[in-house]
Amino acid sequence: MTVEGFVGVVRLAWSVHLMLTQDRSNSREMSDIWSCLEIICRQNSFEFLRERVLKTAAYQVSRICISMQSLSTACLIIHGPAACANN
Repeated sequence: MTVEGFVGVVRLAWSVHLMLTQDRSNSREMSDIWSCLEIICRQNSFEFLRERVLKTAAYQVSRICISMQSLSTACLIIHGPAACANN
């Protein structure tokens, strides 16, 4: 994993934050956001995020745990605690 990849992901998060919180009428702020987005695209930070973060074993296990929690919650809602106790 490279430092540049992580920096690109931080830039992506910061750009999204700025887009959501800054005044869009300020052209200086918008040009800073666009400059940051250009760097993100040039360094292919999206691919780094997908390949080096989202496909890691730790993220996959976490995603499976969240799925199992969602399924057990749905079982409790639909069938009640007595029906789901054995599952």
